[in-house]
Amino acid sequence: MAAALLLIWTYFAVATGGLFLSPRNLANLTRQSSVTAILAVGMTLVIAAGHIDLSVGSLAGFLGAALAVAVARLGLPSGLAAAGVVVLGAGLGAFHGFLTAYQRIPSFIVTLGGLMAYKGGMLALTGGLTIPLPADAWARSLGNANVPPGWGLPAPLVAVAALAALFWGMSVWTPFGRRIYATGGNEEAARLAGVNTRQIALAVFSLMGAVAGAAGLILTARVGSASPEAGKLLELDAIAACVIGGASLMGGRGGVPGSLLGALVMTSLDNGMSLANWGPFWQDIMKGGALVAAVWFDMRGQTER
Repeated sequence: MAAALLLIWTYFAVATGGLFLSPRNLANLTRQSSVTAILAVGMTLVIAAGHIDLSVGSLAGFLGAALAVAVARLGLPSGLAAAGVVVLGAGLGAFHGFLTAYQRIPSFIVTLGGLMAYKGGMLALTGGLTIPLPADAWARSLGNANVPPGWGLPAPLVAVAALAALFWGMSVWTPFGRRIYATGGNEEAARLAGVNTRQIALAVFSLMGAVAGAAGLILTARVGSASPEAGKLLELDAIAACVIGGASLMGGRGGVPGSLLGALVMTSLDNGMSLANWGPFWQDIMKGGALVAAVWFDMRGQTER
């Protein structure tokens, strides 16, 4: 995928007369990829545990709308509202995990229901209208500010790096991480070996919900407002980023660095095709093709092994 990313960048650099690789566009690219990357970081653990979460796009949009309502309409401090949104996300994720692990409802169904419920909740919160964040709100600057002093690093990039480091360390260096991969590789064998697979499912969905809260913060901050359509199809971008980055939908395999690379591939396609004036329909076609190709290579590799 690193070679594929290099080819994508080379092609769009030529097609846009160098505009794609300009410092300004690369900074914009990191901001654009931040939401997908954050969701992909959390999705990595969900997929590695043998589950899927189709609700994260709508959940991020819903939580972003909750942030906007809390700050713009209720007058709460941005920091308090942001913390509340992340906690709420973790709680909703835990509910998904409870239904999946303890009520034996497939995660596909649980989170598909969540996708529809959060879309409805977002419409109810916003009343079908766009809710702008106050111009002086700390949360508004989060999506577009640079990290001082003088580094010039976009704040969303720093957030992605921090979450990625945390989740990568958790997945690689802790017993919890090893149990996640053991559960996804063979749940019955993991259970017989003493792993509480139900608790693992509950934990990964709780973490995914908290991550969706962080993604909702960045998403709302980047555009400066919450809208009823926020987060649409982000769950597919996050899943595609994980699969393109090497995660297996069968569970037991995948890593945070690969998912970050996959997120950058997906965003590079979006960004490059927009700069090259490709029709909007090509973006969906190309991303869909990339996802199918990645799954095909994954299944082919498993068959050969």
